[in-house]
Amino acid sequence: MKKTDFKTKLAHILLSIYAVIVLPFILLSKVLDWVINIFVSAINKVRSEKGDGSTEIKKEIKPVEIIKFKDDKERSTAGKFLYDVWFGPSYTAQNNRVFVYFLLPSFGSFILFVFIPFLNGLWLSLTDWTIIKTDPEFIGFENYKTIFSDYKFVYSFSRTVMYSVLNILAINLVAFGLALLVVQKFKLKNLYRAAFFMPNLIGGLVLGYIWQFIFNKALESLGGIFSPSLITNGNTALLGLIIVISWQYAGYIMMIYIAALQNVPQDLIEASKIDGANAWQRLKAITLPLIAQSFTIAMFLTLTTSFKQFDTVVSLTQGGPATKLPLWLSGLFNIGFQPAVQSTDLIAINIYETAYAYREMAVGQAKAIVFFIVLLIVSLVQVRINQKREVEL
Repeated sequence: MKKTDFKTKLAHILLSIYAVIVLPFILLSKVLDWVINIFVSAINKVRSEKGDGSTEIKKEIKPVEIIKFKDDKERSTAGKFLYDVWFGPSYTAQNNRVFVYFLLPSFGSFILFVFIPFLNGLWLSLTDWTIIKTDPEFIGFENYKTIFSDYKFVYSFSRTVMYSVLNILAINLVAFGLALLVVQKFKLKNLYRAAFFMPNLIGGLVLGYIWQFIFNKALESLGGIFSPSLITNGNTALLGLIIVISWQYAGYIMMIYIAALQNVPQDLIEASKIDGANAWQRLKAITLPLIAQSFTIAMFLTLTTSFKQFDTVVSLTQGGPATKLPLWLSGLFNIGFQPAVQSTDLIAINIYETAYAYREMAVGQAKAIVFFIVLLIVSLVQVRINQKREVEL
């Protein structure tokens, strides 16, 4: 690519971004033109009806145009591009305007409710904002230094990573197994699909309270390995949480795998059976390569869901029970003993408690920013790795 071509394309991209931002205002001006011209036409009509000689006919009011475009000869290169591609009467310009008009409601909502609050949160993370102090002052990266020197935050982050890895494996293995089961030809398979999907319809808070009763009352009454309850032991509480989330979310991921499995050509399966391939060979050589894209989608969904887990943890374990800080973290922070920490204090719970329980809003916001950056990087890397594996399969 030539340097001049790159500059031209870059200029066109910047001008297109400018047009997308300006275009809604152009639309508003056209609406105002239309409204004003309706009143102008009505006034001119009334005046023409009264022009019977008894009343002097005043000069006709001309229609207005709030935004006027210059003639072709007077336009600059940038102006010509904007007129031809975005604001003119050509088919391309009209198509681009319609695209922006349809995009505007969702894009405007995104800007208003996501992008602007994110920028505001980024600014607040650089201040000393608390519940009491409503006029925060800029303190730079002090909040970020504070959170990385806090062993509880690092422990929470490590537990979230451990939980996410185990949860992703559990959900996808269960979901893929269920999908393989319900795509077989047997009676009531649609009923089984609905039954496996049903737990996903239960809200996280309700689900947590239901399973809290199951763990602490129903299963514990059986004794044996179920007593004491999984969620009352700091060493096993994370396992109990993984069981609950897998039970809830596996049915949803199962539907993704079902859709992929149903698109596998049956001719290939039948041909492999004739060639003598067993079920495992058919799965490895035919099914898995053809549904590789579904693994990318399922892994991405389970990854983001695992990292953002909040409501079920609140209702099931409230972040507890207490356990000892691991030795490797005690040594990392030069702590001579193992202080008590909460075994299911995942990152979302930690951020919430910092902001609302301890009233350190700016520190909590700094944790949220770090969490967002890490989750973004991990998600992009995961998608990239899975896409490479799709090609290899």
